Amino acid sequence: MGSKERRAVAIPLQTAGLLSTLIILISAVYEVLAANHLYPTQYFLLALLLGSLAMWAFLEVATISRHHSIQGLKGLQWILAIQIGVLAARHWQDFDPQLIEASSALRRARPDLSQAWFFLPVYLLLFLAISRSLIEIFAAAERERANQLQQQMLILSQTKADLEASEARYRSFFNLPLVGTAITDIEQRWVAVNDKTISLLGYGREELFSRTWMELTHPDDLAQEMALFTRMQRNEIHGYQIEKRFIRKDGSIVHTLMAGGKGLRNGSTPDWFHMNIIDISDRKLVEAKLNKAQQRETAIAQQQRSQLEQKLKTSLTASAVVHEIQQPLACILLNCRLAEASVRQLPEATIPAALRNQLSQLTANGDQVTATMERVRMLLRNVETQPAPLDLTINIESSLIYLQQALQENQIQLICHGLHQPCPLMGDGAQLQSAVVNLIRNAIQAMEQQPPCSRKLLLRLDDRSDHVVIQVADSGPGFPHDYRGTTSWELLRSTKASGMGIGLFLAQTAAINHGGCLRIGRHDELRGAEVIIEIPRRPQVMS
Repeated sequence: MGSKERRAVAIPLQTAGLLSTLIILISAVYEVLAANHLYPTQYFLLALLLGSLAMWAFLEVATISRHHSIQGLKGLQWILAIQIGVLAARHWQDFDPQLIEASSALRRARPDLSQAWFFLPVYLLLFLAISRSLIEIFAAAERERANQLQQQMLILSQTKADLEASEARYRSFFNLPLVGTAITDIEQRWVAVNDKTISLLGYGREELFSRTWMELTHPDDLAQEMALFTRMQRNEIHGYQIEKRFIRKDGSIVHTLMAGGKGLRNGSTPDWFHMNIIDISDRKLVEAKLNKAQQRETAIAQQQRSQLEQKLKTSLTASAVVHEIQQPLACILLNCRLAEASVRQLPEATIPAALRNQLSQLTANGDQVTATMERVRMLLRNVETQPAPLDLTINIESSLIYLQQALQENQIQLICHGLHQPCPLMGDGAQLQSAVVNLIRNAIQAMEQQPPCSRKLLLRLDDRSDHVVIQVADSGPGFPHDYRGTTSWELLRSTKASGMGIGLFLAQTAAINHGGCLRIGRHDELRGAEVIIEIPRRPQVMS
């Protein structure tokens, strides 16, 4: 029951108690007057007054009982009703004029106390009953009020505990050491910050509270954030997220990711703002490095593309040249070989030595041109082939026979391993032979500047269970330190002044066409270049 309800009940009850007190007092006066036969003409007015007071008290209580269910109220209502009945029984003769005249005639007679002795105790008992009922009603109301106050105290205690727990949770969240958390007002002034925000911005707490976040924002980021902040003030958006830069106390820049939202305390107008600040300086540094790396890779890719395009243009030009000169060159070489064979059969005295040397040089130059055209043709070859059974040992020995003269002329010490037994394989013999020939030629050219006694060439064939390994190594200077050989562009890059940059590319193409791979490095013993071709037993690709 609220305070207003208690007041609405207490006033009528107090009125009823006051009226009961007046009734017993007026009734006592009436009995004294009636016993002494004084003022009989006023008995009617007193009776009317007592009836009105009794009826008033009854109506006050009846009105309460209609709206409230209070313990003892019904009993009080019955006592007041009895009081009305007692007063009516006592004063019914006061409304008879003849009795009034008779009472006037007996004014000087002896006092009659019989009725007074009867009704006064009844009035007193009614008054005590009414007082008792009022006391019980007020006591019950006070007990109910005490219970309500106790319940309210329990609710307040529980609410206080919940608020303290909520405040503790909020504080623990607010003071998280990983994220900067802050509250600002409508004028961009700092209201509350955690320790992470202090360390992030480099200001003391009091110094920070004397500034606005607008003063600490980088000028290039201020316009964008102010536009979002204004929209949030106008309730167009509930919050925003932005990457911004703060200027620290020492003048350095810290990159942050800030997410903010509005808080409402006075109606719908936001007057404080909550923000979380995450330091992303490391991420920005990594992004800057990645951007530089991407730009560098893009530049390298463009350079490689231009070089590959140049290589392709050169290859296409060479292909056209090969096509044009292949037939006449074959005829020239054939005639040179026939002439050389005829000259050998003639006596040496009949042919000048210079002519013999020129004929031999012409044949050697023709062979060199033929080898060059073969390389170009193999580079441009990119047609699908059907794998066929072959003996890789015979294939490699054929390559050595083909290059025997070049090995002897350059005084190369050949070291062979694994060529004493057959090595069956499914593949394209022409491609594999071309790859081996080009690798041996590269090794011969690489050792041209080495002393003849130190020119060593290692050729190893390892026949393993699931794949075959071809190893070619030399005692030359080896690959440059910046040469990785991981891209086609690097394989097309020649490491020799007179080289064409085709041999490694052809070897890799042959390895890939057979489902294998090519690896380059430095040989541990010979200290020169090392090239390894790995070919699986069942190649998945043949193109």
